[in-house]
Amino acid sequence: MRQVLQFAFITICTAAVAQVTARQGDVKQTAFASPMVLEAPFPLTTDAKGSRVALTAFRNYECDGIALVTLMFDVLEHRTNQAKIQAAAIVKNRGHGDRLVDVLIETLSGAAVIDKCQIRRMDAEDHNKSATGKGVIFLPAGRVSAEPQLTMRITVTVMPNN
Repeated sequence: MRQVLQFAFITICTAAVAQVTARQGDVKQTAFASPMVLEAPFPLTTDAKGSRVALTAFRNYECDGIALVTLMFDVLEHRTNQAKIQAAAIVKNRGHGDRLVDVLIETLSGAAVIDKCQIRRMDAEDHNKSATGKGVIFLPAGRVSAEPQLTMRITVTVMPNN
């Protein structure tokens, strides 16, 4: 029997403290089976070289015992036609056996995918160990600050590491 895909739709409010809500249907939850899909506004507001943002709003959501504790974006280059943005993910195994974790980050304008990066095979060992991976996203110059605001879809896939 095929696993049912579970989706968490996350809303990040830009108040004094970012509030995250995840739902599956009408039920609020924080633990999901692989793959887990998170959606949120794209966090960068400028594509100026050196711009950086770190998100920890996803750390309360688990996918088969793995938490996405930090997601970072750094603008590495800004050229006249595009911005090169490094994405880094830190995942933590909360004690459910050795795991391999893939994180797919898609940058969206409406339903259209502008670019994506896949951070593959992060080795999250058992007993609260963390793993880090990096990827690169290319966005058209000026698109980060343009309307409508970009969103991102993050897919976390967890596999046993035997």
